[in-house]
Amino acid sequence: MKKLSVIFIYVLCSWSLRAQNLDSERQGFYNIKDWSSEDFNFGKGVLLASGYEVLQRKKWTMDVETRLFMSSVSLHEGRKREGSSFTLALGFTWF
Repeated sequence: MKKLSVIFIYVLCSWSLRAQNLDSERQGFYNIKDWSSEDFNFGKGVLLASGYEVLQRKKWTMDVETRLFMSSVSLHEGRKREGSSFTLALGFTWF
């Protein structure tokens, strides 16, 4: 019987991502009763992400990644609504 060997390949690979998007502030579509009187507010947002491949095998890789999302929407009354989200994740990629 042949001995099966598992090959671990440690890869020093990192990646980064930057994206811009259009954000909106409104009610859920299921709550809107009169579409003619509904106001939609739009703004801008940005997504920054980076990751590091920790482990790579023959058919999959594992990486640690962080994502930061920030957005700002101007409301009709002159106010602004701003939000941000930070995520730390463990990702798997099969190929």
